[in-house]
Amino acid sequence: MNQPLITIITVVKDSPRDLLATAQSIMDQDPAALRRLEWIVINGSDRVETKQVMEGLGDYITIGVNEADTGIFNAMNKAIDLAQGKYLWSVNAGDVLKTPQTASVLVQELEGHPETDLLYAGCTNKHGYRPPIRAAKTYRIPASHQATLYNRALVGDQRYQEQYKIAADLQFGVEFGRKSKNILYLDQPIAHFQGGGVSDIKYMQSTRECFQIRQREGGISLLENIGVTAFELAFRMTRRHFPKAYGQAYKAFGPRAP
Repeated sequence: MNQPLITIITVVKDSPRDLLATAQSIMDQDPAALRRLEWIVINGSDRVETKQVMEGLGDYITIGVNEADTGIFNAMNKAIDLAQGKYLWSVNAGDVLKTPQTASVLVQELEGHPETDLLYAGCTNKHGYRPPIRAAKTYRIPASHQATLYNRALVGDQRYQEQYKIAADLQFGVEFGRKSKNILYLDQPIAHFQGGGVSDIKYMQSTRECFQIRQREGGISLLENIGVTAFELAFRMTRRHFPKAYGQAYKAFGPRAP
């Protein structure tokens, strides 16, 4: 059997409807592109409905795991251990592939650039478009994890550090970015992420973890980190407590999809 080009990793817990939304976006992809993918679903819940949904998706799920976990990053680490694809792509329950052509675009780009260590692309949410940031600094990641593909061989033994309950994806991305030499940017959305998750709800804890990660990973002074954290906290508080004003401002002044 040929190695899959891309492993899609989906973590789900107590949200069968969200899993169905993600599944539909995968099933809508071109069949030729689907043959280059594997899909791993890690379900951390005993809820019967979620297991039933997974059983119904048996023709599309390559590996399905139903067992308790200690959090989202524990589940994602399980998936990395199982993944056979050349690239890892996290699209969690409720997030969706942007269009029915998305997988075909990624297959074409990655096959055309086989040396790629890291692919960054754009994504959308309910407020609009989030492009990848080319001028990446060492303490940040240029795109959300739904719009990032990691070379599995270069990941090696690296895993999400589970002591970070919310922001471990920042630590993972920063660490991986330092060892990546060949980075491919796609200024187009490849995913639509649901939002409203734990990082939005527990934004204080998320902001605190991000501060700690930036200090430990280096590449930023304490003063600069304080400034970045203050801006980040104001941004998250506005998004959480004044969503209408945030959405209006984003639509008026935010980036536009190409």
